[in-house]
Amino acid sequence: MNVVYRGRGGYVELDGKKYSIELVNNGSFCISFPDGNRHSKLQQHLEILTEFIEKEKPKWYIENNSKKYKIINKNLEEIWR
Repeated sequence: MNVVYRGRGGYVELDGKKYSIELVNNGSFCISFPDGNRHSKLQQHLEILTEFIEKEKPKWYIENNSKKYKIINKNLEEIWR
């Protein structure tokens, strides 16, 4: 996984797929999912991105715009939708 920052935004690249990020406040970022990506590993990518944001300080978020793919981890304090 690679994170590329471009000003107040950028993207997270995972297996050649890019997910946009946007600065939301106090250094926190929001990852757009699925961000136009359509491929067979979307659920796997969502799980990897979820593990990634749990480790980030300050807190990151996932804006999950998918009705099909869901965040499985119930330990997250807040999920943007």
